[in-house]
Amino acid sequence: MQFIDAVWQLLHQFPFSFEFTEVFLIGLLDEVYEKRSATFSFDRDTDRMGRVGESAWALLRGKLPTDKLVNPVYTRPSENAVNRSPMTLRYRWHASSLGVWSSFYLRSFVPYDPKGAWLRELHENQNRLEEALSNATEELETKAQLNSNLTLELESLREERIRMQKELESGHLGSELQCDQSHDSELDQDTVVVESLVTQRDTEDTFSVSLTTKFQLITTYFGCARNL
Repeated sequence: MQFIDAVWQLLHQFPFSFEFTEVFLIGLLDEVYEKRSATFSFDRDTDRMGRVGESAWALLRGKLPTDKLVNPVYTRPSENAVNRSPMTLRYRWHASSLGVWSSFYLRSFVPYDPKGAWLRELHENQNRLEEALSNATEELETKAQLNSNLTLELESLREERIRMQKELESGHLGSELQCDQSHDSELDQDTVVVESLVTQRDTEDTFSVSLTTKFQLITTYFGCARNL
């Protein structure tokens, strides 16, 4: 009892240096007096080894939730680091620095611990913020991946458009050359050709008028229509 009270005094003076809370200490004292486990049943190790029973640590883990046993503001100690717990605790032993453990001695009169509730609320808020940050990071990575995929797809569409435009231009020139060659092969050397292009909607028709040496007009249709 005195040992646990001394540990609580240290916990009260150095709240960042202990990984457990006062709830854990109260649970240990309850197990000492309730005798539900074999951990505190006898005075010597040889007597305890002869009895088979459940450990007090297992009872505490099953009885109390982990968030009430673990100190949310615990800081791992280090020698040469900022915002770290000291390796050696220089406690204050005079009477003015000691306190009354009201959560244990007066728990029948003080059912609610505002300090412990504040720490638990702080721990829960910290967990919620970490979870929100993790979700936001995953969402950002997903959007970045989608943006990269859209950029690649857009570049592919641009290349496809350029390729189709080149094919269209090459096909247009080839059709014009083929039509001109067919006109030249059907006319004589002494013939003057007058061509008239008539475009209606999406078709292009070619009409030719041949003028011979006897001044006789011969109208021919070469059928070089082409869809644009």
